[in-house]
Amino acid sequence: MLSLSKQAGGGAKSCQRKAETIDMSSEILIAIIMAVASLLVAVVSLITSLMSNRQNARQLKELETLRFELANKQAAQKISDDYLLNDLEAVDAIIQAIQRLKDMLQLVLNARGENLDSASTLEDITKIRQHIFERYEASLPGLKDSDARCAHRAKNQALVIENKLREYLHRTSYVSELSEKQKQAILDLRNGLTDSQDQLRDGKMTKLFQRLEPK
Repeated sequence: MLSLSKQAGGGAKSCQRKAETIDMSSEILIAIIMAVASLLVAVVSLITSLMSNRQNARQLKELETLRFELANKQAAQKISDDYLLNDLEAVDAIIQAIQRLKDMLQLVLNARGENLDSASTLEDITKIRQHIFERYEASLPGLKDSDARCAHRAKNQALVIENKLREYLHRTSYVSELSEKQKQAILDLRNGLTDSQDQLRDGKMTKLFQRLEPK
């Protein structure tokens, strides 16, 4: 710019040189502007890329967090399901044991003539009662509180039934010798077993429905 000032009065030749100098400066300026524009585009692209990568990284982190939470939920649900399965199996075992005793009592109530002798009947009743006790002891660790109480009541009912039948049959040869009053007492005891059995079944169905409910 200083040389241009010194040649300001140099006539046409100086004007031509000035014009050429200005033209060259314009070309340089345009080149610089284009370079800066290209640089800006590159910077914007880089920033966009970084933002995109950060977004992807954030999404990946969110996905990993989601996977972790789902895995934990699945593990917790499996533990819960295993516990539920143990409880249901324990309840089923008690229900089946109660049913065996109920079936035997029905035979006692339906006895006619000499088709059922007292001694073998008492032996069968004792075996079934022992089976209920064994099932109760074996199932107790897998039973929830309400089921455990109900199973304990059924166990006690079985013992009462065995003792009552021993009282009724100890002087008889055949079960058919039971009086109508004694049969009614046995029927009442059998109905008590049915109540315990139904409560266990209702509890079982409630647990199953609760498990099937959407979380």
